[in-house]
Amino acid sequence: MWYSSNSFYLYCLYREQQETIPVTINYSLTSKGKELAVIINQIIAKSDSWNKSTNNDNSM
Repeated sequence: MWYSSNSFYLYCLYREQQETIPVTINYSLTSKGKELAVIINQIIAKSDSWNKSTNNDNSM
């Protein structure tokens, strides 16, 4: 299923707005967002390993 960016925020991020001056807005991950965070962290780790590999190849 395809989600628009607004749907992504609805399902993955929780937004809480406090009526202070200035307005305070807090964001956190929903349970679905926390599930995606695991996958995103794996993608970041793989990307970091590629960057290290590329840097080592260029140092020769």
